Order: sequence, then C-alpha cells, then structure tokens
Amino acid sequence: MTDWFEHYKAVKNRIRFAAVKSKPPTTKPVYRLVKEPEPAPIPAIIFEVPEDYSGPITLRGIAREVAEEFGVKADDIFGRVRIKNIIKARHEFWLRCTESSPGMSLCALGRLTKTHHTTLMHGIKNAKANRENGNETTRKL
Repeated sequence: MTDWFEHYKAVKNRIRFAAVKSKPPTTKPVYRLVKEPEPAPIPAIIFEVPEDYSGPITLRGIAREVAEEFGVKADDIFGRVRIKNIIKARHEFWLRCTESSPGMSLCALGRLTKTHHTTLMHGIKNAKANRENGNETTRKL
C-alpha cells in the first residue's frame, strides 16, 4: 500500500509543480540593427533629339523659350494658373516638348510636368490647331 501511496504522492507533486517549472524564462527582446539596402538609382530619361533641331533640349530651356515668345513667366508654364495666354503658352510648350523628343511618351512628360497625359493630348491638339490657323493673336498679349 505504501508503494501506491508514494506513487500517488509523486504524481500529485509532479502535476502541481509542472505549471511552475514549465514557465518560459522572462527574457528581454533582442533588437538588432539591420542596415537597409541602398535604393536603386533612378534611371536618367534619355531623349532622342531630331537632327534638325538646334534649340534647347531641356524642359526648362524650352519653357524659357516659349515663355519669352508668349510674354509670360517660365514658372507659370509649369503651374496651375488658368489664364488664357498662359494656357496657350503651356500648350505650345507641351507641343514643342513632344516635337523635340519624339521618343518620350506623354505619360513621361506628364510625370515631369505633373499633368495627366490626356490633358497633354488635348493641349497638344489645341496648339497644333493654333499653328495651322496661324493664330498669332495669343502671342505677346
């Protein structure tokens, strides 16, 4: 009988202290400094310039040329102002950009000028119509 009693006592103690012994040790979390990888370099946008074009090939250069011709500021061409002569200058700027760099898509030009490509399509269409009609009244207002 004592064997059963000793056995029962041993099992009871194992069950009672099992929860105490099985607690995981309290440890502080380990923080490691991980060096983030370098971001990939942004590729340069390469434009194809027609051989017969001798003017400026930068957007700012084209904007300065158009702004001088229309009598507006170059910064207004890149802005959001909706005044008639500035809009005409902006449309002409977009047309000259597409003419000077035929390899550049309207989406790429839109990203550079912060304009939706369908707005560029509309403006380029209007600038071509103004050229065909010989509408010089918008210049130097």
